[in-house]
Amino acid sequence: MHAKHRSILPLQLSACLLAGALLLTGCSTYKDAPAGVVKGVVIDSNGDAVAQCSVSLMATQGTGKDQRSTSVDSTDSDSSGAFTFENVESGKYSLGVVTSSGSAHFPGSVFTVRDGKGVDLGELRLK
Repeated sequence: MHAKHRSILPLQLSACLLAGALLLTGCSTYKDAPAGVVKGVVIDSNGDAVAQCSVSLMATQGTGKDQRSTSVDSTDSDSSGAFTFENVESGKYSLGVVTSSGSAHFPGSVFTVRDGKGVDLGELRLK
């Protein structure tokens, strides 16, 4: 009976070491980096809030003519024109806005979210 217990012990120890190594390795992956918050306020050309417009968060790659954007999330602005995106992974982004009249706008430029840092875009004026 003692021989049987001795052969199981190395297996249990190996399993514990493997589990520990996987946990440590998994914690350092890029996908596990803390996510950030992106927020702002949509205003019209007169400085008035644009309520209930659709705001799209777009992951952006490349520059100039080679720039490509893919929508990764969307939300509606509230009654004061404010919007918030939570749990945004690190990367480069831009915004698209569609008003209730159906007109599309792409205010601002490309911005970067880094390791859980919030990005406050302030007022985004539609033209």
